[in-house]
Amino acid sequence: MAYRVKAVAAVAKVGGSQRYLYRGAIVPAAATNIDHLLEVGLIEEVSLLDETLEVAAPVPIADGPEDDALALASTEGDGGESAGPPAKAGPGSSAEEWRNYAAALGVEVPEDARRDDVIAALEAAGKPTE
Repeated sequence: MAYRVKAVAAVAKVGGSQRYLYRGAIVPAAATNIDHLLEVGLIEEVSLLDETLEVAAPVPIADGPEDDALALASTEGDGGESAGPPAKAGPGSSAEEWRNYAAALGVEVPEDARRDDVIAALEAAGKPTE
């Protein structure tokens, strides 16, 4: 079990020294005065598991070629960026980015294909490039 400071501050005795802990801090498991801190109401028992779990959003399943971009969107992105085709210029517009995008949509292109060639192959396959 874990314990959290609910008072403004508490002093935990750990390894022969004292540690000042402030509201919301987790009391080190090695603290030797946990029973006293509980008794005087400075800390409370908490379950760290409940606080750290996040519920993941369901991932849509692609049913066909028209859902390829949706499948790509569900597996890509790092925290809020909109998924979709890479940029055509500037950061994120490398040929490698475009080759990875094409592979995710099931469009085969040579390993050394240039960005413009990959975009042309995607457009010929009817895949989104904008």
